Amino acid sequence: MARSGGTVISRCIGAMRDVVLLSEIHPDAFHHYHPLSQAADWYQLFSAEEVSEIVRVADPLNTIRIIAGRCAELGQHLVIREWSHWDYIGTPYCRPAFRSTLSEILAPHFELRRIATVRHPLDQWLSLTRLFPAMGELDLSKTMRGCRAFAKMADAVGFHRYEDFVADPDRGLSLICEQIKLPFDASYRNAWQTNDKVTGDIHGNRAGDRIQVLPRQPVPDDLRGPIERIADYQTILNVLNYQR
Repeated sequence: MARSGGTVISRCIGAMRDVVLLSEIHPDAFHHYHPLSQAADWYQLFSAEEVSEIVRVADPLNTIRIIAGRCAELGQHLVIREWSHWDYIGTPYCRPAFRSTLSEILAPHFELRRIATVRHPLDQWLSLTRLFPAMGELDLSKTMRGCRAFAKMADAVGFHRYEDFVADPDRGLSLICEQIKLPFDASYRNAWQTNDKVTGDIHGNRAGDRIQVLPRQPVPDDLRGPIERIADYQTILNVLNYQR
Protein backbone atom coordinates (compact mmCIF):
# COMPACT_ATOMS: atom_id res chain seq x y z
CA MET A 1 0.00 0.00 0.00
CA ALA A 2 1.11 3.60 -0.49
CA ARG A 3 3.41 4.92 2.23
CA SER A 4 4.01 1.52 3.81
CA GLY A 5 7.63 0.94 2.82
CA GLY A 6 7.04 -0.75 -0.52
CA THR A 7 9.53 1.42 -2.37
CA VAL A 8 12.52 0.78 -0.12
CA ILE A 9 11.72 -2.94 0.12
CA SER A 10 11.36 -3.12 -3.66
CA ARG A 11 14.69 -1.35 -4.10
CA CYS A 12 16.32 -4.01 -1.94
CA ILE A 13 14.67 -6.90 -3.78
CA GLY A 14 15.47 -5.39 -7.15
CA ALA A 15 19.11 -4.84 -6.17
CA MET A 16 19.70 -8.58 -5.92
CA ARG A 17 21.31 -10.34 -8.86
CA ASP A 18 19.13 -11.88 -11.59
CA VAL A 19 15.97 -10.15 -10.35
CA VAL A 20 13.64 -8.31 -12.73
CA LEU A 21 11.30 -6.23 -10.59
CA LEU A 22 8.34 -4.52 -12.21
CA SER A 23 7.01 -1.72 -10.05
CA GLU A 24 3.44 -0.61 -9.28
CA ILE A 25 1.71 -2.68 -11.91
CA HIS A 26 -2.07 -2.77 -12.25
CA PRO A 27 -3.99 -4.09 -15.27
CA ASP A 28 -6.10 -0.93 -15.47
CA ALA A 29 -3.12 1.41 -15.09
CA PHE A 30 -0.70 0.41 -17.84
CA HIS A 31 -1.01 4.00 -19.08
CA HIS A 32 0.71 5.08 -15.86
CA TYR A 33 3.30 2.33 -15.44
CA HIS A 34 3.60 -0.13 -18.29
CA PRO A 35 5.41 -3.34 -17.35
CA LEU A 36 6.78 -3.77 -20.84
CA SER A 37 8.33 -0.31 -20.80
CA GLN A 38 9.97 -1.08 -17.46
CA ALA A 39 11.25 -4.44 -18.75
CA ALA A 40 12.73 -2.73 -21.81
CA ASP A 41 14.02 0.53 -20.32
CA TRP A 42 15.29 -0.81 -16.99
CA TYR A 43 16.45 -4.30 -17.92
CA GLN A 44 16.88 -4.19 -21.73
CA LEU A 45 14.74 -7.32 -22.14
CA PHE A 46 13.09 -6.04 -25.31
CA SER A 47 13.97 -3.79 -28.21
CA ALA A 48 11.93 -0.71 -29.05
CA GLU A 49 10.50 -2.56 -32.05
CA GLU A 50 9.43 -5.50 -29.90
CA VAL A 51 7.79 -3.17 -27.40
CA SER A 52 5.78 -1.43 -30.12
CA GLU A 53 4.54 -4.71 -31.55
CA ILE A 54 3.65 -6.29 -28.18
CA VAL A 55 1.86 -3.19 -26.93
CA ARG A 56 -0.21 -3.20 -30.11
CA VAL A 57 -1.50 -6.75 -29.76
CA ALA A 58 -1.14 -7.94 -26.15
CA ASP A 59 -3.61 -7.59 -23.29
CA PRO A 60 -2.38 -7.36 -19.64
CA LEU A 61 -2.25 -11.13 -19.12
CA ASN A 62 -0.31 -11.83 -22.30
CA THR A 63 2.00 -8.90 -21.65
CA ILE A 64 3.03 -10.48 -18.35
CA ARG A 65 3.27 -13.88 -20.06
CA ILE A 66 5.70 -12.47 -22.62
CA ILE A 67 7.84 -10.80 -19.95
CA ALA A 68 7.85 -13.93 -17.79
CA GLY A 69 8.87 -15.99 -20.80
CA ARG A 70 11.78 -13.70 -21.60
CA CYS A 71 12.92 -13.79 -17.96
CA ALA A 72 12.80 -17.59 -17.99
CA GLU A 73 14.88 -17.68 -21.17
CA LEU A 74 17.55 -15.56 -19.48
CA GLY A 75 17.46 -17.35 -16.12
CA GLN A 76 16.10 -14.31 -14.30
CA HIS A 77 13.50 -14.10 -11.54
CA LEU A 78 10.40 -12.01 -12.25
CA VAL A 79 8.98 -10.09 -9.28
CA ILE A 80 5.91 -7.90 -9.71
CA ARG A 81 5.09 -5.19 -7.21
CA GLU A 82 1.36 -4.58 -7.49
CA TRP A 83 -0.05 -1.07 -7.44
CA SER A 84 -2.35 -1.93 -4.55
CA HIS A 85 -3.54 1.65 -4.10
CA TRP A 86 -5.78 1.17 -7.15
CA ASP A 87 -7.40 -1.92 -5.66
CA TYR A 88 -7.86 -0.87 -2.04
CA ILE A 89 -7.99 2.96 -1.89
CA GLY A 90 -8.56 4.16 -5.44
CA THR A 91 -8.48 7.91 -4.79
CA PRO A 92 -8.00 9.86 -7.02
CA TYR A 93 -7.86 7.31 -9.82
CA CYS A 94 -10.80 4.94 -9.51
CA ARG A 95 -13.32 3.22 -7.27
CA PRO A 96 -11.53 0.45 -5.34
CA ALA A 97 -12.36 -3.20 -5.98
CA PHE A 98 -11.16 -4.31 -2.50
CA ARG A 99 -9.36 -7.30 -3.99
CA SER A 100 -6.14 -7.96 -5.91
CA THR A 101 -7.14 -7.51 -9.54
CA LEU A 102 -3.74 -8.46 -10.95
CA SER A 103 -3.57 -11.66 -8.92
CA GLU A 104 -7.03 -12.67 -10.10
CA ILE A 105 -5.93 -12.28 -13.72
CA LEU A 106 -2.63 -14.13 -13.29
CA ALA A 107 -3.59 -16.91 -10.86
CA PRO A 108 -5.23 -19.25 -13.43
CA HIS A 109 -2.08 -19.14 -15.59
CA PHE A 110 0.87 -18.90 -13.20
CA GLU A 111 2.05 -20.40 -9.95
CA LEU A 112 1.94 -17.20 -7.91
CA ARG A 113 4.13 -16.80 -4.84
CA ARG A 114 2.57 -13.88 -3.04
CA ILE A 115 3.51 -11.77 -0.05
CA ALA A 116 2.24 -8.49 1.37
CA THR A 117 4.17 -5.77 3.15
CA VAL A 118 2.29 -3.71 5.73
CA ARG A 119 2.74 -0.77 8.07
CA HIS A 120 0.94 0.48 11.17
CA PRO A 121 -2.20 2.16 9.77
CA LEU A 122 -1.74 5.32 11.84
CA ASP A 123 1.78 5.86 10.50
CA GLN A 124 0.60 5.06 7.01
CA TRP A 125 -2.17 7.67 7.25
CA LEU A 126 0.20 10.30 8.66
CA SER A 127 2.60 9.69 5.80
CA LEU A 128 -0.14 9.79 3.19
CA THR A 129 -1.44 13.13 4.37
CA ARG A 130 2.04 14.60 4.87
CA LEU A 131 3.59 13.70 1.54
CA PHE A 132 0.56 13.74 -0.75
CA PRO A 133 -1.31 16.98 -0.08
CA ALA A 134 -2.81 16.65 -3.56
CA MET A 135 -4.76 13.72 -2.13
CA GLY A 136 -6.55 16.07 0.21
CA GLU A 137 -9.79 14.41 -0.81
CA LEU A 138 -8.70 11.22 0.98
CA ASP A 139 -11.32 10.26 3.53
CA LEU A 140 -10.07 8.72 6.78
CA SER A 141 -12.92 6.22 7.16
CA LYS A 142 -12.83 5.14 3.51
CA THR A 143 -9.06 4.77 3.63
CA MET A 144 -9.29 2.59 6.74
CA ARG A 145 -11.92 0.46 4.98
CA GLY A 146 -9.48 -0.17 2.16
CA CYS A 147 -6.63 -0.82 4.57
CA ARG A 148 -8.79 -3.35 6.43
CA ALA A 149 -9.50 -5.22 3.18
CA PHE A 150 -5.79 -5.18 2.37
CA ALA A 151 -4.91 -6.41 5.87
CA LYS A 152 -7.23 -9.38 5.52
CA MET A 153 -5.68 -10.25 2.16
CA ALA A 154 -2.22 -9.86 3.71
CA ASP A 155 -3.15 -12.19 6.52
CA ALA A 156 -4.29 -14.79 3.98
CA VAL A 157 -1.14 -14.72 1.81
CA GLY A 158 1.41 -13.95 4.53
CA PHE A 159 2.74 -10.51 5.43
CA HIS A 160 5.92 -8.77 6.53
CA ARG A 161 5.76 -5.61 8.61
CA TYR A 162 7.72 -2.57 7.49
CA GLU A 163 8.73 -1.85 11.08
CA ASP A 164 10.35 -5.29 11.38
CA PHE A 165 12.10 -4.88 8.04
CA VAL A 166 13.79 -1.58 8.89
CA ALA A 167 14.84 -2.91 12.29
CA ASP A 168 16.74 -5.80 10.66
CA PRO A 169 16.85 -5.52 6.84
CA ASP A 170 18.95 -8.65 6.32
CA ARG A 171 16.52 -10.79 8.26
CA GLY A 172 13.49 -9.07 6.73
CA LEU A 173 14.70 -9.53 3.17
CA SER A 174 15.82 -13.12 3.74
CA LEU A 175 12.37 -13.98 5.14
CA ILE A 176 10.69 -12.39 2.13
CA CYS A 177 12.98 -14.32 -0.22
CA GLU A 178 12.27 -17.54 1.63
CA GLN A 179 8.53 -17.10 1.27
CA ILE A 180 8.61 -16.40 -2.47
CA LYS A 181 11.47 -18.87 -3.16
CA LEU A 182 13.84 -16.17 -4.35
CA PRO A 183 17.60 -16.68 -3.78
CA PHE A 184 18.77 -14.25 -1.09
CA ASP A 185 21.69 -12.15 -2.31
CA ALA A 186 23.49 -10.26 0.44
CA SER A 187 25.14 -7.96 -2.08
CA TYR A 188 21.92 -5.94 -2.06
CA ARG A 189 23.42 -4.08 0.93
CA ASN A 190 25.83 -2.23 -1.36
CA ALA A 191 23.47 -1.81 -4.29
CA TRP A 192 19.99 -0.84 -3.07
CA GLN A 193 20.84 2.85 -2.53
CA THR A 194 21.66 3.34 -6.21
CA ASN A 195 18.86 1.13 -7.53
CA ASP A 196 16.50 3.49 -9.32
CA LYS A 197 14.61 0.77 -11.20
CA VAL A 198 11.50 1.39 -9.13
CA THR A 199 8.57 3.78 -8.99
CA GLY A 200 7.55 5.71 -5.90
CA ASP A 201 9.09 8.31 -3.65
CA ILE A 202 12.79 7.41 -3.71
CA HIS A 203 14.14 10.62 -2.19
CA GLY A 204 11.26 11.87 -0.05
CA ASN A 205 11.66 9.57 2.95
CA ARG A 206 13.02 10.81 6.27
CA ALA A 207 15.75 8.15 6.45
CA GLY A 208 17.46 9.32 3.26
CA ASP A 209 19.79 6.63 1.92
CA ARG A 210 19.71 4.57 5.10
CA ILE A 211 17.35 1.90 6.35
CA GLN A 212 16.59 2.63 9.97
CA VAL A 213 13.84 2.82 12.56
CA LEU A 214 12.45 6.35 12.83
CA PRO A 215 10.23 7.89 15.51
CA ARG A 216 6.56 8.33 14.73
CA GLN A 217 5.49 11.63 13.24
CA PRO A 218 3.51 13.82 15.65
CA VAL A 219 -0.14 12.79 15.81
CA PRO A 220 -2.52 15.78 15.51
CA ASP A 221 -4.83 16.23 18.49
CA ASP A 222 -7.87 16.01 16.24
CA LEU A 223 -6.83 12.65 14.75
CA ARG A 224 -6.16 10.30 17.66
CA GLY A 225 -9.73 10.10 18.94
CA PRO A 226 -11.49 9.84 15.57
CA ILE A 227 -9.18 7.15 14.16
CA GLU A 228 -9.44 5.01 17.28
CA ARG A 229 -13.23 5.08 17.03
CA ILE A 230 -13.14 3.57 13.53
CA ALA A 231 -13.92 -0.15 13.74
CA ASP A 232 -11.89 -0.91 10.60
CA TYR A 233 -8.82 0.67 12.22
CA GLN A 234 -9.15 -1.58 15.26
CA THR A 235 -9.57 -4.60 12.98
CA ILE A 236 -6.37 -3.74 11.12
CA LEU A 237 -4.42 -3.55 14.38
CA ASN A 238 -5.73 -6.94 15.44
CA VAL A 239 -5.17 -8.69 12.10
CA LEU A 240 -1.64 -7.36 11.66
CA ASN A 241 -0.64 -7.71 15.34
CA TYR A 242 -0.02 -4.02 15.94
CA GLN A 243 -0.35 -2.15 19.21
CA ARG A 244 -2.26 1.13 19.36
